[in-house]
Amino acid sequence: DQKLLHARTNKTLSDHDGRYIKRFIQPHINKFPELQRATAQARMGVFISDTHSLFMDPFYWESFLAFCEDAEPDVIGLVADHVDGSEISTHPHVPGFTTNLQLELDMFKAMVTEIRERVPASTRIVLVGDNHFFDRLTRYLTQVSRALAGLRSLKIDALMGLDELDVELAMGGSFVSPTGQEDSRPYLRLWDRFNMTHGTKLGVNPALQELRSWNTSGVSGHVHRDQIMRGPVAGLRRQIWMSLGSGVIDEVAKYYVKGAGPAWSRAWGIIEM
Repeated sequence: DQKLLHARTNKTLSDHDGRYIKRFIQPHINKFPELQRATAQARMGVFISDTHSLFMDPFYWESFLAFCEDAEPDVIGLVADHVDGSEISTHPHVPGFTTNLQLELDMFKAMVTEIRERVPASTRIVLVGDNHFFDRLTRYLTQVSRALAGLRSLKIDALMGLDELDVELAMGGSFVSPTGQEDSRPYLRLWDRFNMTHGTKLGVNPALQELRSWNTSGVSGHVHRDQIMRGPVAGLRRQIWMSLGSGVIDEVAKYYVKGAGPAWSRAWGIIEM
């Protein structure tokens, strides 16, 4: 009886999955209205944040690559925290959740190489500063290895090999920033009206807080939770801010997020300007 009940339950679940796929998924397969630009002058950006190196969800990454290959966006925004920096972190170094730093840098290069193989040569790839690798490297060099802090080879663009990858970088605000960006804010202005930054706001409405902080449309990551907010007052009525979900597996949170678990989502974002 238990075997029959178990088999019946599995069939019911399977039938339900089939109905769900037929109704909600199949109508959208290979039907991306985003691939058709609104006008010939329209520009598309695709933004991805918080993959945290080897903690990345592989299905999430493959879906992102597949869309970029089909959509051929004008700009791909790497909204930071793609190198985790767990080995130089002040967080507890949990066995199995601490990755060799050189391996993380190699993985980042492999990610950018995969993107380059899928998109036209004219596609811009841009990267902004973050609170994991960028800030952790700054703290490590000032608090642990001060004698190494002045080495030009430890500049962030040299460490990540961004010149050979043809990646534009906006990582201002630190002595490890690229030459000339040491006093700049870690953000990038796209199309003269759209800001891309990793973000610093937390809480229930991080997208709204970022919008009020920057007073313009833009995109950020950091919170691992997707959210879109429109300007709440007359002066910001035409502005929209998008907070991106992450690309990281939830298992990594169990050592750092207390309570019932993280309210994370997996999402990358698309804009058309």
